Amino acid sequence: MKILFLGVNRYIHDKIETSDRSFIQWSIMLLQQLQNHLRNHGRVSLAELEHQMKIDAETLRLMLGKLIRKGRVCKVEGKACGGCHSCPPEAIEFYEWISPQSMS
Repeated sequence: MKILFLGVNRYIHDKIETSDRSFIQWSIMLLQQLQNHLRNHGRVSLAELEHQMKIDAETLRLMLGKLIRKGRVCKVEGKACGGCHSCPPEAIEFYEWISPQSMS
């Protein structure tokens, strides 16, 4: 019985490690897609990134924060049009690619 239990534990451990690796690979792929989009378009709004990448604003802000800390992206102060004030914040929140380095 103990051998069976150890075998099941090892199987579960292997599955968790595999799913963790898959999640990490998926996260890296999304971050690379975000970098490529910013590199190709220069300056984009958070709303455009939400639409293009199909990721919510808060998750994108976390990803963008990582790129900002690495010095690849900067947040650009957007201006409201001064009219109706009905623009969602994501529409006037802009990010810009600033890194001249090639990414691998």
